[in-house]
Amino acid sequence: MKEDGESQKLTKRIKSFRPENPEIPTLIVVAILILLFIFGLDIIIGSLYKKFSVWENLFAEAHGFLAEVVVFGIIIVLITKRNERKADIKKWREEIDDYRGWDEKEAMYRIVGNIRRLNKLGIADISLSRCFLKETDLRDTNLQGAYLWYANLEGAYFHRANLQRADLTEAILQGASLQRAILQEADITGAKYLTIKRLAEVKTLYKAKLDPELEKEVREKYPYLLEKPKDEE
Repeated sequence: MKEDGESQKLTKRIKSFRPENPEIPTLIVVAILILLFIFGLDIIIGSLYKKFSVWENLFAEAHGFLAEVVVFGIIIVLITKRNERKADIKKWREEIDDYRGWDEKEAMYRIVGNIRRLNKLGIADISLSRCFLKETDLRDTNLQGAYLWYANLEGAYFHRANLQRADLTEAILQGASLQRAILQEADITGAKYLTIKRLAEVKTLYKAKLDPELEKEVREKYPYLLEKPKDEE
């Protein structure tokens, strides 16, 4: 049974794996195909000109040069992509900073757009403290380790959002939907308007930090939320 559980966990991790830059695997495949083509051509032409040492030597040199060009080109592309990714991350983080504390819908839409862009690059630990995110649709977002203290999350929709290790201290959660949200190891102390009814909707509160009164209610009414998630056992 234990082996079956381990195999299920491995299968789930493989299915959920997403490369940070989806273009890199494509470049690797193209490079492999080009190198295979070169080696195949080497074998064919080498067999045709094996009686002529001059042609054979020239082809060998051309083959080596072409292979070096391909490898060098791939390295340049990968470095360029990495630098572009770093620049994009920095740009989108700075844009969030620019709209921090601005209680307008325009700021809200721009911040949410940047959250989703950062998520696509595998970035989750986003600083959203004091951001205006009232009635935003943040379903399925990855906000592991994000900073949301003092953020206005009134009426926000966090359905299936990953808020593991997120800091939600003093955040406004009035009317926020937390259905199937992951709040494992999250800090929710001091969160405003957070009720037991809302906490009952989450997927897990394992090792989450709660205000004493709320924690007591959860232990009495929904103790399973404080238990270790089955997919981690």
